[in-house]
Amino acid sequence: MKNIKEKNQNEILSILSKYHDVIVSIGNGEPDFILNMIDENPNAFPSLRIHQILEMKNRQYIQGEFPNIQYISYFMNGFARKAFSNGKCDLMPNHFHQMPQLLEEITKNPVIVCQTSPMDENGYFSLGTGADYTAKGTFCYSSQ
Repeated sequence: MKNIKEKNQNEILSILSKYHDVIVSIGNGEPDFILNMIDENPNAFPSLRIHQILEMKNRQYIQGEFPNIQYISYFMNGFARKAFSNGKCDLMPNHFHQMPQLLEEITKNPVIVCQTSPMDENGYFSLGTGADYTAKGTFCYSSQ
């Protein structure tokens, strides 16, 4: 596709700031560049809820550093458990197979952020073999 344009940081922040709910892919599907932007620019968001299973990096928003960003974990690693025990983030009990339905019920018009392969000449890309709970959302939420 010839009309594909990569977005710069300000364009990405502008897009994300229009959403109240951000769903982040599990583990290595975590888009480090985008999550770093959120962590470094918390004032770009009037109100944001970040939903994720198994976070890979300890980030300031996980530790409750920003009052306008709520972090909701669905399966915690060590630093998220510490934040949870200090009352800095939330834990949503779940069964993994119920994640797509659960996220559909508790989020409103969410945006999904995840790692993908580069887009090919036809506009297709891959979520990889670990597409997890975000794969369903890329089809269900995109029509809203």
